[in-house]
Formats: sequence, structure tokens, C-alpha cells
Amino acid sequence: MYISYFEFAFISIPIIGYLLSKTNDPLPYIDSMLFVFSIIATIMLTMKDKNTWFVWMFVNIIYVFIFAQRQLHSSTIIYFILFINTFYGYSKWNKIQKG
Repeated sequence: MYISYFEFAFISIPIIGYLLSKTNDPLPYIDSMLFVFSIIATIMLTMKDKNTWFVWMFVNIIYVFIFAQRQLHSSTIIYFILFINTFYGYSKWNKIQKG
């Protein structure tokens, strides 16, 4: 049986968010969403779907804002570098596919 990315996210985000809400996580549903989108992006990457880079851009920039808000400077810098890296990865991926 095949399940779409949307269906996977629609089912997983509330369940994982609920589980995270039972911990001391200050943003359980946002963390759940980013976790699920990261899994989806990884699956897309293994399937060589170039749209994975857009998912990673979204995930990384949201993490930048979350970590900056929490004043976690090292994590903010790391995820900002990862955000910039997604543009490099996307452009490199396009060159390889066109080449």
C-alpha cells in the first residue's frame, strides 16, 4: 500500500506532537512538524527527488528562528549554515541533472 507524503504528515504530526506535549518540549507540534518533514525530505532524497531541497530549506530556516528565539547561538549558526547549504545542494543537483 502506498501512502503519500501529505498523508504521512497529516497522520504523524498530531501523534508525535501529542507525545512530545507530554514532555517538557515548549513547541511540541512545531518540533513534530519539523521532525516529520525531515523524514519526508530524507525519503525524497533517497528517491532522488530534487524538491527535497525545498523541504530542507523550510525545515532549516524554521530551526534557525526557533534556536535564535531560545538563544541557542551555536545551533542557530549551524542551521543557518545548513540553510545556505541547501541552496548550494539545489544548484549542484540541477547542474548534475542537466549535465
